[in-house]
Formats: sequence, structure tokens, C-alpha cells
Amino acid sequence: MTCYHCGTENPENAVYCKNCGRRLDGMSVCAYCGKTTPQDGDFCIHCGFNRNMAYDGAALPVAGGYAARRERTPRADSAERTARREKIMTNIALACTILTILVSVVFVFLIGAAFGVSTGGVSAGAAVMYNIFYFFGTAYDLLPESGDDFMLQVGTTGTAFGTVCSVVGLVSVVACAVWSVVRICNVLTGRTDKGVLAPAAATYFAFLCAAMLFFLCIAQNVTTAGVSTGLVMNGATIAGIVLGAVFLLAAVGLSAVMWGTGSDKRRFAFRLTAGVLCTACAVTVIALLCGGAVGYRLDSSTEVSTKYGIYTFFTQLMTASASVSQSDWSAFAAMYNGCVFQAAVLLIAAVLFGVLCTAGVSQVLASAGSDAGKRARRLMMAAALCAVVAGVLMLTLTSSYLNWMDNENLLVEAAAPALVIVFGVLLFAVSVVWTVKENAAGE
Repeated sequence: MTCYHCGTENPENAVYCKNCGRRLDGMSVCAYCGKTTPQDGDFCIHCGFNRNMAYDGAALPVAGGYAARRERTPRADSAERTARREKIMTNIALACTILTILVSVVFVFLIGAAFGVSTGGVSAGAAVMYNIFYFFGTAYDLLPESGDDFMLQVGTTGTAFGTVCSVVGLVSVVACAVWSVVRICNVLTGRTDKGVLAPAAATYFAFLCAAMLFFLCIAQNVTTAGVSTGLVMNGATIAGIVLGAVFLLAAVGLSAVMWGTGSDKRRFAFRLTAGVLCTACAVTVIALLCGGAVGYRLDSSTEVSTKYGIYTFFTQLMTASASVSQSDWSAFAAMYNGCVFQAAVLLIAAVLFGVLCTAGVSQVLASAGSDAGKRARRLMMAAALCAVVAGVLMLTLTSSYLNWMDNENLLVEAAAPALVIVFGVLLFAVSVVWTVKENAAGE
């Protein structure tokens, strides 16, 4: 945040300038009534007190031509009370950010999927079938030890994709957690005046993206006549998402309250709205990608549909390769090679979306309605483009598989990929409008 009095750069969570000591929101505390009023005004906008007059703590009449009012007990210590209240809110926000980090780090190691059945809004689940460490050993142990080499290659491909996603998810959360710990230590020791909200938000969104990559690989669901069976998030994953969101929203809300006393209410409201929209679009894309990469349905009944993640999709291909005749082998090999390429690009797009989304959204949330900076908005634009690419590749991956099957009764389930594209475009549009608005306001 740049102080418009002296031009000094301050941390994103600063309320007063570290160089000149003036409030960064253009407000000051009235010595008579204790409320905030614009610094550039001669009179308080609440009580009419002439701010150029000396004040010794006694009751004064309203100056500047305003009507007289009843005398009341002065609040000479209102500035101290305001500063004390802001310090308490800052400490509570710091505690919430620390809890956000702890929840994200603990629950990322508990990410898993369980078999579940859902019908009519009622769902039931079984024990955990897969966890994030599944691709570090168990998945490879389940590969066929003997048989066709190409069949083994197909199965190994999906397992390798799952391993990459698990490693990226775990490493990203741990890296953000280390950044957060270093920042907390520097804050507590007075080595920096930067806030902890940005690394805490990054750690939580890294956790969300780790879950997204895991379920993008492991997803498996079949819906028939309103009854859905397949893999769902286990309780630990859901608990981590909910708890982390509660603590993070509390920290962001407290920061927004401290920033919300600025004189430019419209600009603050616009920035806050744009930040909320960007975050909502990013979270929606993450949720949609958790549903899997391949989806198709029966033409005769839209109530029958199947969804697969990348790992489960290649497991399906491994099973199908055992029954492919010699005459159809070249067509199957061509389809497999195309699917490998498309799945690889899809995972790259998903990983890049996660990285860019984590970096961009963390800065947007850390600003809590103040200026998020050009870099954050550009990161959100790049993440939006990655989301669009991921949505398109979900469609092409399914199309390649269905074209090989040559079944006229099967159609691409385009709802989820289309929504990924739509929310990617919406995220890009909001970021562009935000950038244009800030440039027009003389950023």
C-alpha cells in the first residue's frame, strides 16, 4: 500500500504509514468525538468540531457555523482506544491465519476417497479406499505382474500421472507452509512488518489444489436413474476444507473491517467485490475439476452417465486392451497415444492453474478489499486461461475415447467441462475489468 502523503510503500495489512505515521486510508481520529474523519477536512464530519483548534479535553461548542449541540463527556482517549481495538483485531486475525496454516498442513496428508452411494439427496459412504499416498506404492503393486507388455504400459501411465499429482500437491502445501512459518517468525521477532495473511491463504489454496489434483486422477462415478455410486471425498478432506475456509474467512473479514474505514468507499467496495468474484470463480473451477477428466452418457437416457479421473480412465483402458483384437490394435494404439498426450497437457494446465490460482488468490485475499496489485490480477488472468485450456482438453479427451468406441448411443458429458470454461472466462473478465478500473483511477 502506497502512502499518498509521503509515497512510502507499506505492507498490505498496514493501517498507518511506517514513515510519516499518518493513516493510509486518508482518515484521522477526531480529538473531540473519537470518530474517523477525512484528514484533509478542517471540521469533523460527525460532530462539526474545528480540527484546527487546540483541544484540552474540555467540552467545546460546535464550531464552523454548525448548530450548537448538547455537551457530552469528552473521549480524550478515543485514539488510544481505537488503536487498542485495531491491535486486538490484528492479533485475532493472526491467530486465525496460524490455524489456517495448521489445518492445511495436517489435512493434506489425510486427503482420501471413499466409496459412496447417493440418491434423492441422501448419501452413504464406506471406509476410505484411496488416500494421497496410494500412488506411492499400492497403485504400482496392483498392476498386472504378467501378461501383455502394452497392457502393463497403459496401466503404468495412469499410475504415473497420479504419482505426479500427489507429489505436486504435497510439495506445494509444504512449501507454502514453510513460507508461512518463516513469515510468522519474522513478524514475531520484528524483522518484517509484512502480514501473514498472504502465505496463510496460499497454504490453504495449495491444500485445495492438492485435493483437486488427487480427485482429478482418482474420480470414478456412475449415475443411473438418479442413483449415483462411486468415489467421494472422505471425511478428513471435507473437514480440512471447511475448517480451513472458516479460519481463513475470519482472518480476511477482520482485515477487511480494518481496511473498510477508508474515505473512498466506492473504490473499496469495488475492490472487495472483484476480489470475492475472482476467489469464487477459482474455487468453482477447483470443485469442477474434482469431478474427473472423462465423462460420457447414454443418448437414450440422460440419467445414465459415467465419469472417470485420469488414473481410473487409464485403468479402464488397461482392462479394455485385453479384449482388443489384432485387427483393431492399431486404432486402439492411436487412441491411447492421443489420450496420453491430451491427459498430459490437461494435467499441466491443471497444475499451472493451481500454482497461478494459489499465488493470485492469496494476494487478492491478503489485500482484503484494498489494492491487490497488477501482478495478482495478471496471475488471475493466466490462471483463467489455464482453466479454459483444461476444460477444452476434458472435452477432447472424452471425444477421443468415444470415437474409438464408435458407439452412437454414447455422447460426451459436456456439462462439467463447459462450466470450467465458463468460469475460466468469467475469472478472466473480472480480472480485466478490475485492471482497467484501477488504471482509470490512476493506479
